[in-house]
Amino acid sequence: MPYLYGDSEPFPLDYNFLETLASFVENGAKAAHHDAAITRTERALAQGLSDLETAQRNLKAFADTICQGLSDTRALAPADPPVVALGDDVLSYAEAAASRAVAAQGQRSDKMRAQAEAEIAEHRRVMREALEGFLLRGVLGGELVHATLTLEGKGGYAIAATRRLIGGVEVTYRIDTERFAEWTQPRTVESVAGAMELQVGMKKKFLRRDLTRELMRVGDHTIMAALMDESGAEITIKKKVDSNKPPLTLMLAREDDQLDAYIERADKDVFPAVPSDAEKISGLWHALESVGRRALDHRDAVVSVRYHDEDLLNGAGIHALVGVLLEAYAPIAKEIDRRSASSRELSLKLEHPSGSREELYLDKAQLRRFVEERDPAVLERFRQLPLVDRGSRVPPPLKR
Repeated sequence: MPYLYGDSEPFPLDYNFLETLASFVENGAKAAHHDAAITRTERALAQGLSDLETAQRNLKAFADTICQGLSDTRALAPADPPVVALGDDVLSYAEAAASRAVAAQGQRSDKMRAQAEAEIAEHRRVMREALEGFLLRGVLGGELVHATLTLEGKGGYAIAATRRLIGGVEVTYRIDTERFAEWTQPRTVESVAGAMELQVGMKKKFLRRDLTRELMRVGDHTIMAALMDESGAEITIKKKVDSNKPPLTLMLAREDDQLDAYIERADKDVFPAVPSDAEKISGLWHALESVGRRALDHRDAVVSVRYHDEDLLNGAGIHALVGVLLEAYAPIAKEIDRRSASSRELSLKLEHPSGSREELYLDKAQLRRFVEERDPAVLERFRQLPLVDRGSRVPPPLKR
């Protein structure tokens, strides 16, 4: 069902973006709050280590002065054995005491650093938990760009699917196949894409030298594994799962309108599929892509989040994830705000097949509460979103 702006103009996304925005602000503000805490911790650590380093330099200088003075005094003392012994003892004690004091300062630095790293790790854990919650439960839209299916014995398939969100963030999910019931057991090619026969090579005719097509019915073959992305696919199938015979691998590559397919057997050369078979393999590919898209409804864990090949789920990279999503969502939210009738709400319309329209609203005050109850730095970071009343609109004059 299509969505419309508040002024009834077509909305470019096919999902309720207001729900997405509310979930993002709630979880993103929580993540940004802990991100600000990380910044404070890092600054406090840097200042603390700097203070300790200064104190350690002063301590070393003081200890060096004492030890040098004792050494000079000892050198000027009479060469009387008791005096020499006392001088050695005092100097050794001073040097050992100085060494212990310097070591204690180093231990304080290590303890301060370890404590700060533990705090930062905990903040990042909470950030990740909040953002994973949004990525798992939010209505995100986006397109499937990669999917893998791997048969794991007779217990069904392990499935992972990658979705590209607005702004270019790519999120890879682990799929809960216990909830994706149709993939809890081995599936044949026919059960996914219908009966299929392929030419897998050429062979000699019986008692003759000329060649004939080697055909193979693959509809009853089990899908062992499939790897699919925007440019191609690699699908491994097998007649009998437990057989020692090598599997058949169907490879497909697409570039613009050009479609190339190949069939590989371990004991044969790679065979270029004839055009009609390339279309059949392409049909299987599209059917499995559909599986990948539907599998996203059963996601149960975020495996990775990448943006321009950067990891945004682990370590310091998670700091950037809030910013990337903000940059993607802010222009959409501003346009919704511009077209909304009320200055206090963001609004969309959902057009039903019957022609009736359902009004959808998101109160800006609700979004502000998510932000204002957090660290002051969060409000500044989320300021690019339309969170405040833009002022009442003056209606245009009537045309006469």
